[in-house]
Amino acid sequence: MKSLKLNTLIALLALLLVGQANAQTPYEKGMKAALEQLFSADGGKENWQNAANKFERIANVEKDKWQPHYYAALAYAWMATKEETLSLQDEKMNRARKLVETGLEASPDNVELITMQGYADMLSIAFDPGTRGQTLSTRVFQTFGKAIQMDPTNPRARLFMAQMQDGTESFFGQGHEGSCQTLTKAVENYALQKDNGDFSPTWGQGAAEQMLKNCQKPAEGEGN
Repeated sequence: MKSLKLNTLIALLALLLVGQANAQTPYEKGMKAALEQLFSADGGKENWQNAANKFERIANVEKDKWQPHYYAALAYAWMATKEETLSLQDEKMNRARKLVETGLEASPDNVELITMQGYADMLSIAFDPGTRGQTLSTRVFQTFGKAIQMDPTNPRARLFMAQMQDGTESFFGQGHEGSCQTLTKAVENYALQKDNGDFSPTWGQGAAEQMLKNCQKPAEGEGN
């Protein structure tokens, strides 16, 4: 009987310890829920707006955290890609930029936020390339270059740099050796990337790998 009671007590203590280990703070619960919505397979403006709202609520409470601002900015950037007019696209991108700026106040010289600044400008070029390509492209290259210099292992900075290089190469009718070389390094960086548990970004690997596959395809007409 004593042995049975002792075993029961041990089991209860074990369950208690597991429960404590799995306990999450309100910040962790909120971030996980918002991230699940942001990266949901369903996607779409409504999901992204709901996710952005959650991140902004978290940011208003956790003022020392940069991650909620980053993901809210990402959500608005993605929403902009679904808008049909330039004014609505710019409205979303301006919101994204303000969120990045606020995030930089909490975490100055943060490479992910600086990369997001370049990403926002890159999308703005895509929305109106004829008007903005000449004025913004240099700034975007400089921003991604700065991010890479700050952290050569950051895969997103290299992925977006490769996208800019690819667009420039296509515009001038050049080969894609430069962008493909950058992509190769981006994919290598993604392979080494670790989730450190603080909700820092890890996204973009699938896009980098798909772009690299295009690099590995034979050029049009080759082999005929």
